[in-house]
Amino acid sequence: MKAKSLTSFYKILVAVLGVICVTYALINIPLAKIDLYLLILVVLTVGIGSQISIQIPRFKSYISVSDSFIFLALMLYGGEVAVVLAAIDAVFASWKFCKKKITVLLNFGVLAISTAVVATTLQFTGLLSEIQNHEYHRNWDTFAIALSVMALVQFLANTSIATVYGYMSSNQSLWETWKTKYLWSFITYAVGAASAGFLFNMVHYVGFGVVIVAFPVIYLMYLSYKMYLRNVEMSISQAEQAEKYAEILEERSEALRDSEERFRSAFDFAPIGIGLVSHQGQWLKVNRALCEILGYSEDEFLDTDFQSMLMPEDLGETLVRIHELLSGKVLTCQLEQRYLHKDGNTVWASWSVSPINSGANPNLIFQIQDITDKKRAEEKLQYEATHDSLTGLPNRALFMSRLEAALEKTHDNPTYKTSVLFIDLDRFKIVNDSLGHIVGDQLLVRIAGRLKECLRPADMVARLGGDEFTILVEGKYGEEEIITIAERVQEKFAHPFDLNGQEVYSSASIGVLQSTDKHLTAEDMMRDADTAMYQAKRKGKARHEVFDPDMHEHVKQTLQLETDLRRAVEHEEFSVFYQP
Repeated sequence: MKAKSLTSFYKILVAVLGVICVTYALINIPLAKIDLYLLILVVLTVGIGSQISIQIPRFKSYISVSDSFIFLALMLYGGEVAVVLAAIDAVFASWKFCKKKITVLLNFGVLAISTAVVATTLQFTGLLSEIQNHEYHRNWDTFAIALSVMALVQFLANTSIATVYGYMSSNQSLWETWKTKYLWSFITYAVGAASAGFLFNMVHYVGFGVVIVAFPVIYLMYLSYKMYLRNVEMSISQAEQAEKYAEILEERSEALRDSEERFRSAFDFAPIGIGLVSHQGQWLKVNRALCEILGYSEDEFLDTDFQSMLMPEDLGETLVRIHELLSGKVLTCQLEQRYLHKDGNTVWASWSVSPINSGANPNLIFQIQDITDKKRAEEKLQYEATHDSLTGLPNRALFMSRLEAALEKTHDNPTYKTSVLFIDLDRFKIVNDSLGHIVGDQLLVRIAGRLKECLRPADMVARLGGDEFTILVEGKYGEEEIITIAERVQEKFAHPFDLNGQEVYSSASIGVLQSTDKHLTAEDMMRDADTAMYQAKRKGKARHEVFDPDMHEHVKQTLQLETDLRRAVEHEEFSVFYQP
C-alpha cells in the first residue's frame, strides 16, 4: 500500500514539474517568432505526426514522426516552443493509447521535463545559438555534436524519469529496469534528431515549404517501412512457430512411444478411481482405487454398467453430457454426481470423462474422485453461514435473500403477496441482567421454537440478531391471515417459559407490513416493518401494529426534529425566558 501511494505521488510530482516547465515556456516564449510556419509545424506534429509510430521488431521501442518535428521546432524556434509542442504532442499521443488521465498527465510531464532539459543543455553549451545562427557551416562537427547532444540528453532525461516510475511499480532494480525496458529506445531519439537535422538544413537552403512537401514523402516512407517491419515481424514469428512446432512434434513422437507404458502404470496405481467404459456404459476395466471408492470388486464392476451405480437423479444430466461428448460437441466433461456404494451409502464424486480413442463409437475413460467429505463440509459451512448458531433459525443473510426473491415474484405477479412481521422482545435486557446470559440464551431458543409453531408450512422465521426475529409470509393469502399469525405469536408469549425450573414471562412488539408498489427492495420492506414495530412499542408494547405511510412520515419528522435541536444547541440558538 505504501509503494502504491509513493508511485501515485511520483506521478503527480512529474505532472506538476511538467506543468511548471510548460508554464515557464509559455511565459518566456518569443512572440515575435510565432508565425504561420510554426502553426503549420504544430498541426503536422500534433494532428498527424503523433498518430504515426513504428515499433522496432523484437523491441518495445517506437519511431515516431513527431519526435523529428519537436527537435526541428527546438532548432528553428527555440526551447520554449519545443517544450510546449512536446507537451501538447504527449497529451494527444498518450490519449490515443490510454484514456487514464493520470497516465496522460505523467507522459505530459515526462516529455515537458525532458525537452526542457535538452533545451537548457543546448543553451548552456552555446550549441543552440550556433545552430540557429548557422555558425556550424564552418565546422559541421559542431552540428553533428549538437544533434548527438539532443538525442542523448532527451534519451537520458526521458528514460531516467520513466525508469524511476518502472522501478516503483515492479520488483526490478533501477539498472535492470532501465536496461530491459528503455535502453533500446535510444535509436528512436537518434533517428528523430537526425531527421530534424536534415529538415533544418533543408529549411535553411530551400525554405520552410520543404517541410510541407517532405511530410507526405516522410509519411509514405514511414508507412512503407512499417509494412516492411510488419512483414519482417511476421517472418520471424512464422520461423519461431515452425521451430516450436518441430520441437513439439519431436516431443510428442517420443511421448507416444512411452504413452502405453505410462498409461498402464498410471491407470493401475492412480490415487483416484479410473475406469474404462464402452460407449454403451459397460465397465471394461477398473483400477483398485475405484473398487475402494464404491465397494465393488473388479468382477462385479465388469458384470454391470455405470448407469446402475449412479443415483437416478443424476443419471439424466450424465447421459446428456456423454451424448455431447460422443457427438463431438465437447472434448471432455466434468460433473459432480452421486453414486450408490455397495453398502447402500451415497458417495459424492467429482466425475471427469473423455474419449480414449477416435471413431464412431469410442470407449470412454472415467475419472472418479471421492469428494463426500468435501460435500459434507460444504453443506455444513453453508448451513452455518445461513443459520443462527444459537437457535438454528435462518439468519439475516438468508432471510434477506428469501425476502428479495419473494419481492421479485410479487413484482412479476400482483396476486403473489409478500408480508413481513418484525418481532422485537420487550424487556429482554432485564432477563439477561437479572438471570444471566445463559438463561437469556435458553429463552431465545424457546421463543424460536414457539415462533415456528405459529407459521404455515411455506413461511419462514429468522433471527436477525440479539432479541430481534422476523417472519416472512409469501404466496396467495388474505391480509387477515397475517394478523392471525401476529395474534398467534402474542398468544404463544402469553404462557410462561420454564427455564430450569424458573418461570419467565416475555412479550413482544410486532410490526406487520404488507408489501406495496413502493417497496422495491428487501431493505425497503425491513425499514417499514421496523417502523411499525417501534410504533407498537410506543403504544405500550406486547402488541402488534400494521404499517401505514403516516408512520414513516412521523419517523422522518422526529429525526428532523432531533437534528434541528442538536444544531440549535451547537449554535446556541436557545434562549431562557423564565427560570423558576
